[in-house]
Amino acid sequence: GLGVKPLDWPPGAVGVEGRRGVFRVHPISYAVYGDYHRLNPLPKVYDFSPYAPAGMSKFTSYESKGGVRYGPLEEYRYQDDYSRSYFAVTRKKGGWDCMRHYEILAAGSIPYFLNISSLPNNTMTSFPRHLVQHAMSLPGVYYDE
Repeated sequence: GLGVKPLDWPPGAVGVEGRRGVFRVHPISYAVYGDYHRLNPLPKVYDFSPYAPAGMSKFTSYESKGGVRYGPLEEYRYQDDYSRSYFAVTRKKGGWDCMRHYEILAAGSIPYFLNISSLPNNTMTSFPRHLVQHAMSLPGVYYDE
C-alpha cells in the first residue's frame, strides 16, 4: 500500500517526516486528452463494445462473433465504437491503470472490468471504481466471455 516507505535513495537524506531516508509516497494516475471527451456521446447500439483487450500484447476483436478490427490510423472508429456502447470490456494487462479505462469513460461508456475484484485498494486512486462497480452490478448487466 501507499504511505510512509523507507527508501535507500538518496542515502542519508532527511525526508518530509523529519527522519533520514523516510519519504511519503503519493499515487499517480492517468488522464485523457480533452479532445477525447465526448459531451454528446453517439447513440448507443451496443451493450458491449465490439472488441476487448486480449493478452498482454494487443487488442483482439470478436471477429468470430461479428466484431471489428481497427487499423493504426483508425482511432476515430475505435473511439466511436466506445461511444456507441453502454459498456466496454477491460482488464488488467501490463498493470492496473492505463489509458484504455479513461478513453472508455471519455467516450461516454462504462468500463466493465473482468477482474475488478483483484484491484488493490491503493491502485487507481482517482478512478471512479465504486461507480463502475455499481454500474456493473445493475440488474441485467452481465458479460458472457
